[in-house]
This record gives sequence, C-alpha cells and structure tokens, in this order.
Amino acid sequence: MGNIALWSVLIGGIAVLVYAASGLFIISSFVIPLPFIPASYNIFLLSNLAIVSCIAVFLFDTGPNTKYKNNVIYRPLKKNAKISVVMTAYNDEKSVKGAVKDFKNNMVPYKAHEIVVVDNNCKDRTAKFAKEAGARVVKEPNQGYGWACQRALKSARGDIIILTESDGTFEAYDAKKFIDYLENADLVIGSRTTRELLDQNSQLNWFLTWGNIFLAKMIQIRYWRKTRLTDAACTYRAMRKETYEKIKDKITYGGNDWALATTIVALDSGLKVLEIPITLRKRVGESKAIGRNRIKGIKLGLRMLWDIITY
Repeated sequence: MGNIALWSVLIGGIAVLVYAASGLFIISSFVIPLPFIPASYNIFLLSNLAIVSCIAVFLFDTGPNTKYKNNVIYRPLKKNAKISVVMTAYNDEKSVKGAVKDFKNNMVPYKAHEIVVVDNNCKDRTAKFAKEAGARVVKEPNQGYGWACQRALKSARGDIIILTESDGTFEAYDAKKFIDYLENADLVIGSRTTRELLDQNSQLNWFLTWGNIFLAKMIQIRYWRKTRLTDAACTYRAMRKETYEKIKDKITYGGNDWALATTIVALDSGLKVLEIPITLRKRVGESKAIGRNRIKGIKLGLRMLWDIITY
C-alpha cells in the first residue's frame, strides 16, 4: 500500500462517525416522529457525500507519487505474430463448442493460431465438446475463476493473447479491435457499458452495470490521469506475451476479483491500459459467479473495493 497521510485517515474516521450517527438519527425518527425529519435526510445525504469524498481523497493520496506523463506509444505488431485465444470454462457444455467455432472462424481479418479452453474441474462434457470443436484443452485443478484465468495465460503459446469466456457472451469479431489497439497499449480491456452494444437479455443489469462503473472510477482516482475506465471487471481483454511476462508473478488472485486486480497490477507496473467498447450477448446457461444475485454482487464489489484501496 502507498503512504497514507494522517489527515486523510482522520477525515475518513470523522466521516464514518457522522455517517453512523446520522443513520441512527434517521432510524430513531421513525420511532419518535419529529417535526424536523426532512433535515435528518439532508444530514444523511451529506454524510454519504462525505464518505464518498473521503474514499476518493484516500485513494488519490495513497496512489503512486510519481508524475505520470501521457506519452502516446505506437508499437506495430509483427507481421507474422501468432494469436492465442484462451478461454475459461466451468460446466459450459451448452456453449463451449459454439464459442470455440466463433473465434475459429470469425476473427477476420485475423486468425487464431490456437484456441485454448481451460477446464476448471467441469462436471459435464465441456472438455469433450471443446476438443471436438478444435480447441486444446488444459486442466486447472484449483477451483476458481482467477485460477482458471492464470492457467489460460500460462498455456498461451502465441505472441498476442486474447482472454475470453466460453459462455457465449463475447463476440469473436470484437477481437479485431483488441488486436488493432494493442499497437497503442500494453493491455486492452473491454467495456460492457455501451448501451447500444448490450443485448437486452444479458446478465449485466443496471445494478451490476453501475457497480462496475463505480469501481472503475475508483481505479481512475487511485491512478489519476493514467487511464479512463467504465468497466472494472470485464474478462474480455488482450495483451502481448511480453506484457504477461512482466506481470505474471503479481496476478496471483484466485477469485472472481481477478480481472479487476489484474488491471490494477498493470497500472501499478506503469503499463498503458486502454479500454474499448465491446458487444455483450445473453450468456448460454446459468452464471456460476454472480448472475443477477445482488447479495453476491455486493460481496464481490466490497472485495474489489478493498483490492483497489489496499493494493
């Protein structure tokens, strides 16, 4: 963690006390009605604003102290660069074959030199169907989204690595954008917040969308002027092999916060991170992570916020 200024901690502590006191005041006002109840709501709103402001100050204050120079980079890709498409899978027998074929046939004008599917202890025929579709299947014994992503990146043999999922939510034709923008960045990540590109039946409802946007903006505050983000945890991303080699020893998160944590690691390592809009389709089958469960979403969001604050 970066250096923490004493004043930011004190202000944060005061804000927490005000927040708690105003919350208790409002609860008591329902038990004993008072003529000035509307004022209590003002206190509550102001205290919430104070909390958010202090979090912002804390993140800004604990961020890297070095001044960031926004130098535009342009590094053309090798003409014969090999592209590895790697995807995680857990009980995705209904979708994996279609996902593999999509990236095998629709990455025009580029072509995947290999497609790797990580079997994260699937209990169905995911591995069988992935092989039938032409993918190379590798096994990850440690259960968890983050472990599967790490295995996927380790298994890639190409010069360019595209990480995606096997549930049918991401489109192969978006891969062209990722590859093109790699000439201007070290890590290119997708954003699922462009309304015109979202399937109305996708699992990313308003609750998850705004939660992702909030966390993305917290990362922005932490790494001021380094990047502009609207989606904190999109799996669909691309990097060069050398970028992975630079950060592989730091991206050891095993849980569902892996994507966000990897973005933080890249920024903290001084790498250029660029975000692009992508299409999001309705997934095939049930979500194994959050889905539309708000309780799970809140728990994961708090863990991600903790990652942002403490890394």
